[in-house]
Amino acid sequence: MVKAALRAVGLLARTPVTAGGGAQATGYPDLEVSGPAPCYLELKTFSAQTANTTQRSFYFSPSAAPKVTRDALHLLLAYELETTGRDGRPAFAPLRWKLISLENLEVHLKFEFNQSNRGLYGPEATKALLAEGTVE
Repeated sequence: MVKAALRAVGLLARTPVTAGGGAQATGYPDLEVSGPAPCYLELKTFSAQTANTTQRSFYFSPSAAPKVTRDALHLLLAYELETTGRDGRPAFAPLRWKLISLENLEVHLKFEFNQSNRGLYGPEATKALLAEGTVE
């Protein structure tokens, strides 16, 4: 919907292309807008009930093939939604929107080490395994 609206007003909006050359929809950012002031655009939704919580809803992780490949504005467009009914079924209706510049956004840095279950318990875990056995 947002991509189509941007195109309707004459902007070139597309799914970002990674440094590897392929278009990628998942992860930050959601859209790349070309023009006199190129920008990367992240799209989010929120509700009034969650707007003031500490729920982590925006994050960026380094990648071997990043989607951010040039200098540009970094913007976030968020829609506040409310749950309503439409044709007897639950539906989400937008109430308002916010356009946020990410340039001066204060962020929290989370240092994290992680591993999959395969790496902890599977065949790949033999280097770290000290002992194992069955419970009788």
